Amino acid sequence: MIKNLFLYLCLVFLISSCASKKNYNYLQDLEVGVYDYSTTYSHILQPSDILNIYVSSEDNQGVQVFNLKIGEQYLKANYTIQKDGTIEYPLIGKINLAGLTILQAIDLLKNKIKIYVNNPIINLELTNFKYTILGEVKAPGIYKSENERLTLLEALGSAGDLDVYGKRKNIKLIRENNQKRTVFSIDITNKRFIDSEAYYVKQNDVIIVYPNNPKVQASAFNRNMPLYIAVASTIISVIVLLTR
Repeated sequence: MIKNLFLYLCLVFLISSCASKKNYNYLQDLEVGVYDYSTTYSHILQPSDILNIYVSSEDNQGVQVFNLKIGEQYLKANYTIQKDGTIEYPLIGKINLAGLTILQAIDLLKNKIKIYVNNPIINLELTNFKYTILGEVKAPGIYKSENERLTLLEALGSAGDLDVYGKRKNIKLIRENNQKRTVFSIDITNKRFIDSEAYYVKQNDVIIVYPNNPKVQASAFNRNMPLYIAVASTIISVIVLLTR
């Protein structure tokens, strides 16, 4: 009887520990081919964004006032978008950039600067694009990206990918924009998320990867291991006494 009980417990353990690829493989229904996609992305500037701006032209006449001078060199200057959505720009004063894409901001600056510079060339970069990844990834933390066109898969890759315990069918993404907070639930095993708003990571997004059931159960099991051993020993002792 004890032998049968032991075999039964082993069988239960093996069944409960079996893993299915359906719980782990990404984009399982994605087939080989060429796909049209509707998802597009352009970062929308917002307060607290830090912009690196450099002005040049073919003859470079008049551009010096718009750039940062260090010694004999003129370098890119940093501007932080204020709470009212503006930056304070040389000669021009306040310019409202919040709500614009980077290309729209370049066009706006070009139209204002061309009064002072012949055919100005504007180089504008977002320097503080960051996002946070927490939970069951290999390297959780706060990350920065030089490219504001960043997909969720690329962001997860920057954190070393999900570990084996990460829940792939319910990743949460928290996004703040225009004083509103939106929470997305993402299933990266399904190709449909590619066309969702959460496919591209935006400035200050928070991505949370929750532990799957085996990790939660293992955590509880490890914590209660001494109790389980004591209970199992008692049960076996009682069975031995009853079967003598």
